[in-house]
Amino acid sequence: MALVSRTQDPVLSNTLFITKNLPSLEFENALSEDEKQLLHLRNNSHAILVTQCALATAIVNILNSAKRYISEHLMSQKDLETDKRNSVTGNGPNVGIIGCGQLGSQISNCLLTIGQVEAKNLHISTRRPESLDHLSLKGVQCYHDNKRLISSVDVVILCVLPSQVSVVAQEIKDSISPSLVILCPFSSFSLYRLHKILGSDNLIPFGIQCSDVAVNSNYNYNVGVVKALESRNIVLGTCPIGIVKEGLMVHTDERVAESLILAVANVCTVHGCSIDQTLDIISKSVFGENEMNKAQTNLLTSKEFGFNPTMGSHSRQAYVYKFNCS
Repeated sequence: MALVSRTQDPVLSNTLFITKNLPSLEFENALSEDEKQLLHLRNNSHAILVTQCALATAIVNILNSAKRYISEHLMSQKDLETDKRNSVTGNGPNVGIIGCGQLGSQISNCLLTIGQVEAKNLHISTRRPESLDHLSLKGVQCYHDNKRLISSVDVVILCVLPSQVSVVAQEIKDSISPSLVILCPFSSFSLYRLHKILGSDNLIPFGIQCSDVAVNSNYNYNVGVVKALESRNIVLGTCPIGIVKEGLMVHTDERVAESLILAVANVCTVHGCSIDQTLDIISKSVFGENEMNKAQTNLLTSKEFGFNPTMGSHSRQAYVYKFNCS
């Protein structure tokens, strides 16, 4: 199964090949034969970016659901005025992004467009916050203070270069709370190494891997990330479990699902949930095993992990998935 399928083949064909009969104007004209062998890396780069954004958006949505279910469980108890309950009530999780280059800006756009994050709940720490006026005007909190961000959010997404991870980790390590979930879109650090430098148990590395051979040479890297995530096939291809990964240009390590389940369990434990409550919250938020989902008729089969068309906060249709193990 290809990771990405074109949504408007006739239109794209006309726009992508306007220089087909004008060799001197083609991008490849300036490349040597050896360099032309690397052109597939453009496809890989775009596919990786789409996968990173899809995973970040889906995981934040799942953690948002977990937070809501935790709140419901704690509200049913007698200690409604305790700090545990107050710490998990609100209008969705506060999400932080450290670094706002290409990856950070694309993830923030996906969270606001097709995710479940309100602009007021999104924090971005970057060296140049003045360049994010378009986000600040929407209500996003943009500044350059990593410690402040870590202390203000429930979920943080590290979008810095791998060479900067150790420096950022040293800066924020002492401010990381037990309930903070850290998403690591890059694949150059193992889970063990991330745990060692960050000192946190709530780590979700994406573990994205590229195919050893060039596949899908017709991949359309001109489609925007949000537009790409409107395709059911694209989102399905980013899922870490339950799909045939042979033939995919990019695929995600199955251990992403394991890390997500453990992160939700850790958050439940921090907020004082019992074992039964924790299992119920994991079942509902991660696997989507509830009566509401069973009653819906527009779900795919369980083998396709319950992809569910949903409307984002800006009324743009996109597909988000749950890890449906039934």
